[in-house]
Amino acid sequence: MKKTKNKNIIALIVSFAMVFTIFPAFASADVGPVTVKVWFNASDAERFIMPRQELTVSSDLSNEYYGIREQENGVTVIDVLIAACIKKYGNAFNNTSKTNYLDFSYSDAYDSYSVTKWFGRSTMNTLYYINRSMSLYSVDQTDVSNGDMIESVYVGESFSDLYSCFDKNSYSAKTGRKFRLTIKADTWGTAVRPNTGTRLCSVDKSTGLLTVLPGMTTDAEGIALISFNKPGTYYISAKGSVTYDNFGSTVTGNITAPWAEVKVTMDAPSVKAVNRSASSIKISWTKIVGAEKYRVYRSVKKNKGFKKVKTTRKTTWINNKLKTGKKYYYKVRAISGNEKSPFSKVKSSVPKPAKAVIKKIQNRGGNILISWKKVKDADGYVVYKKEGSKGKFRNVKTLKASYSKQYKSMGIKKGKVYSYKIKAYKILKGKKVYGDFSEIKKIKVK
Repeated sequence: MKKTKNKNIIALIVSFAMVFTIFPAFASADVGPVTVKVWFNASDAERFIMPRQELTVSSDLSNEYYGIREQENGVTVIDVLIAACIKKYGNAFNNTSKTNYLDFSYSDAYDSYSVTKWFGRSTMNTLYYINRSMSLYSVDQTDVSNGDMIESVYVGESFSDLYSCFDKNSYSAKTGRKFRLTIKADTWGTAVRPNTGTRLCSVDKSTGLLTVLPGMTTDAEGIALISFNKPGTYYISAKGSVTYDNFGSTVTGNITAPWAEVKVTMDAPSVKAVNRSASSIKISWTKIVGAEKYRVYRSVKKNKGFKKVKTTRKTTWINNKLKTGKKYYYKVRAISGNEKSPFSKVKSSVPKPAKAVIKKIQNRGGNILISWKKVKDADGYVVYKKEGSKGKFRNVKTLKASYSKQYKSMGIKKGKVYSYKIKAYKILKGKKVYGDFSEIKKIKVK
């Protein structure tokens, strides 16, 4: 008896499982509204009725606002359109005035809804693209998912205009540097090129209006090379015509406004840091397109401790009042408004006497006389001499700066070639800090 009872319980469980398998809608009838986040824009050939933005969309909007109970359980395009109108029109879009902006008609033949009022325009000439693929279903039967991009386009009274898009949704570019983009139009799943000379435009994100960018047009392949001289985020579109084959007939229409975001940043400066004197270092860097000014940062450690020490519009700066013999590290970034370039690579230098410069070397009564320019902050100079081409330089004289800026080299031989170089030094805590050698000067004794 007990065994029979167990069999009956198992049969009952299986029966319930079959009911829920055959009638999934019944099983999920009490599931609440679904919410997704999607990207949306609405456009025609002249402007964006609603520039691209992110929308949070609930699956119960169609029923709440229009009493439409959709066949899909999730969020559909009709819900997205309603959410877009709520975002665009605010309190003006309510149960008494909603049909001034958006309305639908029902078809018994297709058991579906179509759009009759679209952002205040009475029309049925609208197409819908989900992630750049045209929807072949009605707005209440096309479901969308989290992160989808929905584009709603008006294609003209004759349906001759074509949905168009760039090859990317977003581009990254550097100031003053050209980048490549391609525009393509869509005719029932087949890509066609817009006509040569399609004009690139900027988009006013608040109004949706397009402004032609001078000199930026496409070629016969739909390709354009464009650039921006200021860093920032740009929104671009295009205006132009497209000629295509429509079931054996040649048709010319407009492209509907495509959309892309361009993030333009500045290059990092390329920096040099060179010794200038015993107490100064000269920092220089490349000019960056779009930069309004530059900030210089300094540290006594290579990888940390940097502090801003100078803001300038120039591309050079001399850092004075430094400690002789101490190593300093520098990095620079470009600034334009609130935009900042990456930091340059870190460069270092040590304040020391400047590189010596030999002014003159000459024969003087059987001797050689060398003279040089005074080096700022130098306490003295060291003279080096080499005889012939195979000899080695050796220190022949150390002179105090207060004593002389020239040296007479004696004990030389006629017909021999002698080479000279010098360097300055500064005494710091009893030790000599040397500058760089001068250029080598040669002379043949006559």
